[in-house]
Amino acid sequence: MAIAWAGCSPVAFGQQVEAPQLLDRMNAAMRDLDYHGSLIYQHGGRIDALRIFHAGGENERERLISLSGPRNEVIRAGNTVTCIQGPRTPTVFPSNRQQLLPLLPDTRNERYQASYSSRLGGTDRVAGYDAQIVEVVPRDGYRYGYRLWIERDSHALLRAAIVTVDQRPLEQFMFVNLTIGSAPSAADLLPSRPIERATLPDGEVAIENSRWRLGDLPPGFALAGSRRPADGGADAEHLVVSDGLVSVSVYVERRTENSPESDIAMSRGVLSVYTRIADPWRITALGNVPKETIEKIALSVDAAAP
Repeated sequence: MAIAWAGCSPVAFGQQVEAPQLLDRMNAAMRDLDYHGSLIYQHGGRIDALRIFHAGGENERERLISLSGPRNEVIRAGNTVTCIQGPRTPTVFPSNRQQLLPLLPDTRNERYQASYSSRLGGTDRVAGYDAQIVEVVPRDGYRYGYRLWIERDSHALLRAAIVTVDQRPLEQFMFVNLTIGSAPSAADLLPSRPIERATLPDGEVAIENSRWRLGDLPPGFALAGSRRPADGGADAEHLVVSDGLVSVSVYVERRTENSPESDIAMSRGVLSVYTRIADPWRITALGNVPKETIEKIALSVDAAAP
């Protein structure tokens, strides 16, 4: 039976805050708030159900666990992130303070403002909370935009989508149940099994003077760092290119007998990959950007300096 919401009007908000201010408040809230809840995450042609526990403040801690598919969990505490995948030995990574909630854009970097603008959208309800929609709009076709549902009072992020220029969602998450302002228990933040035997992955070493140059990059993108992959060979490099909001990885390594004979382009959801063959090198760029962007970045890598 259809339900007629006669006489109902859209959610009314009080004094309106501009979009850039809301984004700042959202980023602060997602670091400082205590919250826990369940969400659905649509990505790469699949839908996952997840549960997250977050303790905010100076000693920020959080734990993300899968509710569908294989039993996986990720725990972030202090300077480490621990990944537990089924029966495998847990793996510990150094933490870069990146939060575990998917599609949470970090708009604190002012560089992103040269490539994106932000504006207020409409209002909505998500997981029982009133939300203000904020749109992060790319200034050109070289990047995707964001559509964010921000809770009216706490400024918590309730829902997010990465969208094309015509607002078609490519990847999104949404809380279906959320408690804001209630700290998770100590047990909720601990891994489900002992991690004393956790292994550290082979790390990358920063390179001060890369042997590669990046030429005609898409507008707004610049080299953010160069590293030496642990398993890529003595002269392999991992270049990170960023526009202040999204990062693209470029791996340069010598060709092997298993390398493709020609350039290859692939796209799935928001992820684009472009592999370029420039004998004796194989150059692979990948990131959450349109395919035209990833190709332009891969083609911008100059030949090795003498």
